[in-house]
Amino acid sequence: MQKFMFGPPAGKKFALVSYRHPTRSWEKQNFSGPTKLAGVLIRLLRMDTFYIHTTTPEMLQDYDVLVVIYNIAPDLPGFLDQLRKKTRARIALLVDGDCETVNWWQGSRVPVFLDWLAKADLVLTFCETHARYFTLFTSAPVVSLNCPLSADEIAKLARPQEHREKRILVSGPLFREYNGLTALYVALEAGWPIDVLSSRKYNEEVLQIPETVEFYRDLTRETGREINLLPYLPWHPDYLARAARYYLAVNMDFRTHAGLFSAEMAALGIPVVGSDSLDLQLRLFPETTFNPFDGQRARQAIRRLVCDPGFYREVSQRAFRVGIEYTGCRRVGEIVAKVFRSLI
Repeated sequence: MQKFMFGPPAGKKFALVSYRHPTRSWEKQNFSGPTKLAGVLIRLLRMDTFYIHTTTPEMLQDYDVLVVIYNIAPDLPGFLDQLRKKTRARIALLVDGDCETVNWWQGSRVPVFLDWLAKADLVLTFCETHARYFTLFTSAPVVSLNCPLSADEIAKLARPQEHREKRILVSGPLFREYNGLTALYVALEAGWPIDVLSSRKYNEEVLQIPETVEFYRDLTRETGREINLLPYLPWHPDYLARAARYYLAVNMDFRTHAGLFSAEMAALGIPVVGSDSLDLQLRLFPETTFNPFDGQRARQAIRRLVCDPGFYREVSQRAFRVGIEYTGCRRVGEIVAKVFRSLI
């Protein structure tokens, strides 16, 4: 487990309040994933954890800082109001997701989110673009915590370039119209087998949808290429070890978010051809990052990576070097320690 040199300020107590039931151990999240940031904060600040549906404001009265993971649900705004009235704690709002979610909300959801932003003493995200976006709606400090990724640990799973399989791993929301088709269109340029990570939203159930199975079967038949639909592996404990075998990866996700997939691949030394809407993709792979709808230039990058071993090494080595410096629990820890000590 990652060790930290930082701890909570003397005499101060921190708690994390989540809408998601803590049935899995936050502290044992390996390497990365949707709950990695919460796990980093818990270890760094030695936080107690609470589940909103079994917690009352009275149970939180002794805490100095409450980190509330934002999840759009009708009962959360009222709970936050009660925290304001019945506790002395400063409230940090941790927004985990993508700006697409906010922009596409309808009805009462948008004002609820804006109300939360206005009431928070601090807003946390791990996407720089989100941080700039949220400053439009709140006067509270908005801080990007970078990407909490143990890149040096992931790197231990990497394979030498010559031992990687000539296969392509495709990630992103592949069931969202043109975006998924662009990613496949780009990946087909290599002429290699393609493995497609299904969206977390669909999980393994997507493999049972007849229309989806038929779509990939038809695509394989029409292109003459092997195209496989995989379940959402990032929840699998062996996900990164499995991902290490690929030679290339593609993620043409048009949503605006951190792009954790690109950071994981960078730590494994695998070049990613991806979208400039992803913070980490743009930072780690500038030579192979394009507008998510510019499939033609992305295909050209695939061809060059396949045919030019020197370019492949240049892209992968740069991404690995920058990733080690920028992504990592220690870097996040330094930011968190500074931010929270100034908050209280």
